[in-house]
Amino acid sequence: MEPKDIDKGTYRDEVAALFRTLPAMWIGGDNISWIGGKAWRTRVSDCRTQLGMVIENRHYRELDGSNRSQYRYLPVEYTLTAEVTQRATGRKQ
Repeated sequence: MEPKDIDKGTYRDEVAALFRTLPAMWIGGDNISWIGGKAWRTRVSDCRTQLGMVIENRHYRELDGSNRSQYRYLPVEYTLTAEVTQRATGRKQ
């Protein structure tokens, strides 16, 4: 299949599958771009808005000055567990 034959929904679904396979694990933007193509940031946004996925992101600067992005999917179960733990211990996770 040629890349032009793959529609946006398919890329989005592949990115969503990646996040669901690795819940709560930070995934580098370079790895997401491998699956999501050139518009991988849009695919992440679509996962949030169209699929209702809770996806966090963080940024950091490498020693060489380049910026890096990482993203992680937090399923409802993880979010609820974190809230219960926080209430019980009085600490943020």
